[in-house]
Amino acid sequence: MQTDADGAERERLLAILDFWHKIEFFIPYDLSSRVVAAAGRTVFWLHAKTLEDDGAALSRPAIPEEKQITGFTLFLGVFSKSEIADIRRHFDSVAGDISEYEDAERGDLDGDTCFASLQLSPLGQPMFETFSVSTLPWALGRVRKSGLSSLSHEAFAGSKQQLSELLQNFRAQRQLRSSSSEDTDDQPIDAGEILTLHELLCDWAGFASRQEKPIAAVEIRYRDRAEKPEVLSLPPPQENNAPDADDEEDESANIEEEIGILNSFFIEDIEQAIMGVKRGDIPKPLRQYLTPLAQEKRIDLYSEDGRRAIVRALHPGNLNRGRWLSEPHHAMSLMQQFAINTAIGDLSETGLSSVNGPPGTGKTTLLRDMFADNIVRRARVLSSLKTARDAFGGSARRVAFADRSTSSISALIPALAGFEMVVASSNNAAVENISRDLPKRSAIANTCSFQYLQTVANKIACQKDNGATIKLSDGDRPWGLVACALGNSRNRRAFKERFAFMEITDRPKPGWSGPDKPQTIWEWLKSYDGPTFAEASAAFHAADGAVRDKIGQCARYADLHDEIAQVSQDAFCREAVEGVRAAESEFRQAQDRCNMVQAEILRIREGLSHLKEEEQLLDRSAPAWWERVLPNAPARQHRQDVGANARGQLELRKALAECERRLAKTHGPARTPAGRTGAQIATGNLVPEERRIRSSRDDSRSSHPPRASRRSRDRSVPD
Repeated sequence: MQTDADGAERERLLAILDFWHKIEFFIPYDLSSRVVAAAGRTVFWLHAKTLEDDGAALSRPAIPEEKQITGFTLFLGVFSKSEIADIRRHFDSVAGDISEYEDAERGDLDGDTCFASLQLSPLGQPMFETFSVSTLPWALGRVRKSGLSSLSHEAFAGSKQQLSELLQNFRAQRQLRSSSSEDTDDQPIDAGEILTLHELLCDWAGFASRQEKPIAAVEIRYRDRAEKPEVLSLPPPQENNAPDADDEEDESANIEEEIGILNSFFIEDIEQAIMGVKRGDIPKPLRQYLTPLAQEKRIDLYSEDGRRAIVRALHPGNLNRGRWLSEPHHAMSLMQQFAINTAIGDLSETGLSSVNGPPGTGKTTLLRDMFADNIVRRARVLSSLKTARDAFGGSARRVAFADRSTSSISALIPALAGFEMVVASSNNAAVENISRDLPKRSAIANTCSFQYLQTVANKIACQKDNGATIKLSDGDRPWGLVACALGNSRNRRAFKERFAFMEITDRPKPGWSGPDKPQTIWEWLKSYDGPTFAEASAAFHAADGAVRDKIGQCARYADLHDEIAQVSQDAFCREAVEGVRAAESEFRQAQDRCNMVQAEILRIREGLSHLKEEEQLLDRSAPAWWERVLPNAPARQHRQDVGANARGQLELRKALAECERRLAKTHGPARTPAGRTGAQIATGNLVPEERRIRSSRDDSRSSHPPRASRRSRDRSVPD
């Protein structure tokens, strides 16, 4: 059930996305930078008044004799970027400083832009599947007519559908004008059709330039005749790219899906995000991206709090378990490792993490370590399985392909999903370079002998589209199939063919052996003679355990460092010293009590000794036996003296027993814990201190043999 807070949050996110969506409509395509003549490329302008003459000249382009045309790009509806200037006032009413933001970020309004682009074959035939339209002229016309509020993804989707229908009508009329039964898409485009397309676009957008500009520009690409003609990186027809047979429809029915966005890289993504938020499907990364971090959670890494945050993040316990196969001495810098540890910790399940820095600061380098850690985490799941077959769950699914062939495909278990990595950027070339460079031998340490599907990777790298192979340099030779560039349909198709199907036209080669031997995945499987799944799992567990133990040792050292770092010896030992002093005081008090009892014991023993001597004297001075039977005074006195002596000895022996009991049961044990506590605090080790106390006690007993002997003798005297 949706609460008011949920509804308010959804409205907030939609407002942000809607505003960005509107901004994105007004980002102009930079035609001026595209139509600059360069090596292998020239530009031809088409004007409305002279279109017939310009078109005739275009059909016979003036290029060097030794060159051949490889393709054209037709840019329709040229107009100046400065047309945007009067639209900014609409944004001022929405966000006060948007014009300043636009000046800073969207910047330069010098130069030209256009309505749309269309690729032409080397013979001038239009390739309508490459048609891309700019949102800018549509947005300009819409705002001038109905205001900024009329811009929405629903409105643009409807207009895009309308444009697709207009293009279908254009192609149908082109077909009707043709006198042959052949598809007119095989005929070169002519001047009249270019003018018709220009008018069609202006009517569709409700916008026409107020300045005198050419209605179109043509980029002509050429190269040496000796070279192989360029193969355009164009998306294949829809029916060849459909996931299953049910999606196969005629091209005209799907044309609106093929209309690309010329000027914006993000507008379709923003539209998808808007639709998701409306459905209540708000991924955590999107929510994080659209929600400002609370001020109390912001940390300036140059402050003292930031320094502590860096130290916490760099704790060895947060270290990534996987490391790229680079030179051992090429460790991450402090802030690289901070970024890695922070990202791995924050993105354990999902989320968003940003690493910013100018070129050359090591962002791609730290990305490699994150790749490696991702591989290790996935390997940990794999190694927990009993067999390789356990990686797949449920029954196989029957899948139908566009060519009506079918195949059975088993799905991975959920535990093995979620480790996939897609590297994406607005700079496609940079991302493709990362994907292509990771498998190269130059990307790992010179001393590293590790390899993974190396022969398959070598085939993908060295094979060309026609099946022939090229010789790779040592640095370009792959070490393993760890990444590939799959950003467009041509790349995906080339990977699929080289990975699994395409034969090598010039095989065999004498030098092809070992890692240089190109193989498809099926050939590799047949020739595999490496460790079994169980052996590989055991080897991984051993390596993983060794790394875990080593990191555990470093983590314990780090914890110890946290305890004692920046602390003086006196401060570190203060608690222990106070404990020792308290134990010493308690020990002295117990010792004083023991000394008092021992003094009392000594006094009692001395009293017993006097009584014993008196007893001996009484024995010597006793009257004769016949005198003792007589009732005389000396005999009576002697009997009284003997009785008093015996009673005195009994009382002293009772007192001695009580003192010895107190010493053994109360005061002595009180002294021992105090000594043990002091030893524990001072040394952290109880056993040696306990031995010392026992040894001292034994020494104390052995240092008084006469007293012990006398006590033993006293106890032997009859009462």
